Amino acid sequence: MKTKQFSPLAVAILFFLFLNMKVSSQEILDVKNLTGTWTFNTGPSFARMSPDIKSQMDKTSELKAEIFSAYEGRTASFLENGDYVQAMANGKVVYGKWTVNNNVLTITSSEGANFDHPILELKKNRLVIGVMTSGEARPYLPELYYTKN
Repeated sequence: MKTKQFSPLAVAILFFLFLNMKVSSQEILDVKNLTGTWTFNTGPSFARMSPDIKSQMDKTSELKAEIFSAYEGRTASFLENGDYVQAMANGKVVYGKWTVNNNVLTITSSEGANFDHPILELKKNRLVIGVMTSGEARPYLPELYYTKN
């Protein structure tokens, strides 16, 4: 009786698929890490700004000041009961609810509007979320970086 041998290519493909399945299973987010209060991190967030938007912003000091003031000092709190609280440096506070489904963070405002953000990274002390847009609109900051308090 002759045993069938697999080609080296087939073995390599199977090995790659096995590793990929193992990595994918480890990438499942631990949503418990999301609960708590996070502070917006201006450095890496503004570093991800596209060069053309950065150039436009640098030409208009009023626009630059307005954008920085909208983000700098911002905190986001994700409470275990699903409540969401965003506090701005100017004292304005926004309330809503939060959920996570398939690595997408959905924040629902108190008025009922939904804002979806793909979670790009979630660790115990670091959160990176993407900013989704529709049509030709582009966000000033495509990725928002937060550090846990």
